[in-house]
Amino acid sequence: MTTRLLMKSTLLAASLMLIGSLANAQTDPADQPPAPATSPTPETSPQQQPGAYPQQQPGAYPQQQPGAYPQQQPGAYPQQQPGAYPQQQPGAYPQQQPGAYPQQQPGAYPQQQPGAYPQQQPMAQQPVAPQAAEPVPEENPQRELKGFAFGPRLGFVAAGSGTDKFSCSGSDCTGYTGGSYDYDHKGGIVLGADFFGQLSELIRLGGGLLYTMSNDTEYDGVSDDYSTGSVLSTDVILELTPRVGRSAWLTPRLQLGPSFLFASGDLQSDLEDGKQSCKDNQLSGCSSFDNPHIGFNFALGFGALFAVGDKVRLRGDALFEYYSIKLISESVPGYSAEVSEKVTGSRLLLLGGLEI
Repeated sequence: MTTRLLMKSTLLAASLMLIGSLANAQTDPADQPPAPATSPTPETSPQQQPGAYPQQQPGAYPQQQPGAYPQQQPGAYPQQQPGAYPQQQPGAYPQQQPGAYPQQQPGAYPQQQPGAYPQQQPMAQQPVAPQAAEPVPEENPQRELKGFAFGPRLGFVAAGSGTDKFSCSGSDCTGYTGGSYDYDHKGGIVLGADFFGQLSELIRLGGGLLYTMSNDTEYDGVSDDYSTGSVLSTDVILELTPRVGRSAWLTPRLQLGPSFLFASGDLQSDLEDGKQSCKDNQLSGCSSFDNPHIGFNFALGFGALFAVGDKVRLRGDALFEYYSIKLISESVPGYSAEVSEKVTGSRLLLLGGLEI
């Protein structure tokens, strides 16, 4: 059996040699390109046709020494098979060719150990700008008088007196003596309201109303009170406001305007009787007995103003008032004589109120 196997192997080897010689005979040596001048080293790859990959046994990779990488010429990249990435040493980066990023000079960023962050310099402490202190509100800030102000007021007639006088004017008044009667004011409730505009730090200009709800009087020699009615005064007011404190002012004032007497009670009864007599005697001017009876007033005042907030102030005033009001005026037709009745007097008013 061994002899038979040996004969079979010899026959197979002879067949292979015959096939190889026939293949070489079909190729013309003149058509082959000249061989390279350099002879391959023992480590180089076998000869191969240009543009073709080396011959390799089907299903097998080229033989390689265990644990070693292919030899590489110094200063050059390793030979690389077409379509494959270059071989790289384990754990190392490939050498960088000149013309890539320049080597870093000392004094640049510090070398960094693999897996560690670069050392970071502590941030310099930035200077903190001092914050402005919040203003502390004053316990008693200075107040100012600005713009417009409205001031309701309430008061009373503290004192006063006057004269009720009859007189005649004209050339035909010969023999008419007339007469006068004195009286005192018996008090009364007074309501008021002022309206001001601030012209400057020292001067205010405005208007005001004063309404005396009752104006009873007492005539000399008569024990009973005589009720006369109510009086409304409408005035133009000039007021000074000198400062005497952080929240206080003095308020001297001057006011002037018309006054209107609305007769009632005892005075109204007397006027109705006089009007009837005027009509009976066919005198002229009988309409003067009707309401209202018009006159004027002039007053000087002095007071003080106290601020209790930015927009609210308290005030108190004493007002000395002079008034003159004509009650009636009648005449006889065809004669130069006019008979009139007028009340004149003065009052002291005490008032308090607010300004807003």
